[in-house]
Amino acid sequence: MKNPKFEGPTESEVFRQHVVSATGFWLGSLAFVGIIIRHLIAAIIPSTLAKFFLCAALLLLVPILNRNPRMKGFSGILLLLGVSGLALISGFSNGGMRAPAVIILCMAPLIGLFAIGKFGAALSVAINAAIFSTLIFGEQQSWVQPIQHSDKHSLYMAVIYFLGSFVGLAIGAAYEYSRKKSEDLVRKLSSSADYAAKMASLGEISAGIAHEINNPLAIINGGCAVLIKGATLTEAQQEKIASIQRSCDRIAKIVSGLKKFSRSSEITPRGRHFLVPIIREAISLTEYKTTSTGASIVFEEKSNPMIACNEIEIEQVMINLINNALDAMKTSEKRSIRIDVGEDTLGAYIILADSGPGIPEKIREKIFEPFFTTKPLGEGTGLGLSISKGILDDHDASIALLPTSVGTCFKVAFKTLQST
Repeated sequence: MKNPKFEGPTESEVFRQHVVSATGFWLGSLAFVGIIIRHLIAAIIPSTLAKFFLCAALLLLVPILNRNPRMKGFSGILLLLGVSGLALISGFSNGGMRAPAVIILCMAPLIGLFAIGKFGAALSVAINAAIFSTLIFGEQQSWVQPIQHSDKHSLYMAVIYFLGSFVGLAIGAAYEYSRKKSEDLVRKLSSSADYAAKMASLGEISAGIAHEINNPLAIINGGCAVLIKGATLTEAQQEKIASIQRSCDRIAKIVSGLKKFSRSSEITPRGRHFLVPIIREAISLTEYKTTSTGASIVFEEKSNPMIACNEIEIEQVMINLINNALDAMKTSEKRSIRIDVGEDTLGAYIILADSGPGIPEKIREKIFEPFFTTKPLGEGTGLGLSISKGILDDHDASIALLPTSVGTCFKVAFKTLQST
């Protein structure tokens, strides 16, 4: 059973939330103070004053609404509306594009990006374009209250402000890019640390398993040796005991393979072996399970490449893949496994495909992780594929899940040797 993971906001999301809240609070506070001071210096008509206070109130609502996760998107839109409203009202009441407060629109794309995301940035650019056009048109129609202390041309100011807004947007985009890169890096490092922890746990478990199995195995093997020497046995009985001894030797080699996951790892002996006999032995050892599940295995030998390997370990990889395929096909009407072995320009390969339901796309990246299993509780440990991948990595080989429309298909690739 997998441990539940806490799904909360990332550090950058928390940072952006604070930025949006702080922007709303300080802009709203400055707007209130600035409007009052401006009114004391030169009286503002009541209707315009009310509009200014309304925009300031909207900005002060932003940090309050932003505390509620469900209202974050709405508070971001409210922030954009408050900033745009202040600039628009200021422009109409004090010189159009020449109004000092209109420069706040340069910040709008950056605010939109922080508050809402890409949609907010695009929305703010569109709002800026609409406000600039409205103010320029308003000046031409004499709807804008003139300003006497500036000779700045309105079109010139519009261009400067609009370019400034894109500078702000570029800054925000650079931040977003660096944020995503940083989060991806943290996610990868976290995944690597998690994998290392699982492998460490697997190493401790495998060392204990190897010790616990080797003791009774030695007793069985020794008992077989005593039986052969101390009793008169028929030829059939001798063959049975010899078969038990071979099975014990095989189990001992498989158990010793578990040591690669423990700290007491030793180099396993390698030799030059043909692939076809290894695959045939794996098919033979899984024959009972294949027959009992009503499945069939089709083995096609396109060639018989030679590789450097520990044949017991490669057999174990094939047994794991065949057993997984048989388990996956339990609910399938057609139960068949096809195994191809051959060579190409890259080396030797084994392709194993089954007629089962396949592996869902969303978990394909996890199937080689230790302890990950799709089998019901009690029917799988989640170690088969991870151990197989570990064995193949140790052999400088690879295993990959190939795309297929039906069932599951694995490809195991090796470096070939020239036969002598």
